Amino acid sequence: ISMSDSSDSSLAPDGENRFRLRELIRSRAGRVQGEQVRLLQSGTLLVDARTLEINQGAVVYARGDRLEMRSSSSALSFARGASLLEQSASGIVASAGSVNFHPRASGAVIARDVKLRESASGSVIARNITGTVRTLFGPRESVLFALVAGLAAGVAFAITRALVGNSRAADGKSQRDD
Repeated sequence: ISMSDSSDSSLAPDGENRFRLRELIRSRAGRVQGEQVRLLQSGTLLVDARTLEINQGAVVYARGDRLEMRSSSSALSFARGASLLEQSASGIVASAGSVNFHPRASGAVIARDVKLRESASGSVIARNITGTVRTLFGPRESVLFALVAGLAAGVAFAITRALVGNSRAADGKSQRDD
């Protein structure tokens, strides 16, 4: 499925502005899910994909195995694997794998390996850091910031889960009623 030049929420079968698709171009959506998702000049509240590529887009909450952002922004980004962020901004980036930054900024970065180039971050917590690190906080402040950011991310995740759980429960109920 592809969408382009559209922001019509009536395209969703349940009327909740949720889409299962591969590509979103110059559009907006509430929730997008898929194996491989590509957003181009688009905005979403939540994206959940195995492979996620965002070009000139904005996402509130991005989650996937592999994440690539170019000239984009996100509030929360979680990746189970590698993340590449070029000329992008993110409030919090967390990755079980590596995070590779090219000119970009973030509030907090938590990952196994972090590679920075011409980037700034409020806090960086990683096993291995390569490149010049420009942070706003020292080690003690970084730990405190990470705890607060983790708590905020946990609350955001719980709210998202509750909203997604409620919509799935409603989907199941409406299917049984049919």
